Amino acid sequence: ETTASKVIYQHPKRRVEDNRAKESYNIDHDIYSLGVCMLELLTWDTLIRQGEDELADEMISDAYRHAFKSLGFHQSFPGEAEDEEDGGPSEAELYTYNAEHTKKTLEIMAQSLVAKRAGETMANLVYRCISGVFQPGNDQIQTEEKDQVAEQFANDVFDDFNKLLSVL
Repeated sequence: ETTASKVIYQHPKRRVEDNRAKESYNIDHDIYSLGVCMLELLTWDTLIRQGEDELADEMISDAYRHAFKSLGFHQSFPGEAEDEEDGGPSEAELYTYNAEHTKKTLEIMAQSLVAKRAGETMANLVYRCISGVFQPGNDQIQTEEKDQVAEQFANDVFDDFNKLLSVL
């Protein structure tokens, strides 16, 4: 997928460049997407939404734009942005162009916005999903180790949820 509303959920190593993703699929990519979905749900803010009418470009959320700019990433937009009416990239495409900038922006949002709205435990969980803390870091991991990573992730997630439920 290349539309901003789909790209925002893709792990940086699954972004397609030259008709190929940088990395073969693994569960870590789903964990990243889960973190992005949790970020949206817990902040009650859609990161990218369709414009006012069918022909309008996708729009980036104010919170995402603010976090992105606070990191100074807006200064590295590719080339001179053409007028959108002349077929140049939309604002959402500019703000999601660089996969690593997108990831870092989402990490910052998880740490700051989720903590305010859902508490530190949930903020930490969302941050860990997006940042890849659950990943062991080796592309040549044996199947058993991948299963252990998946099991550890599930245990961590359920532990955090159970702690939150016990408070309620």
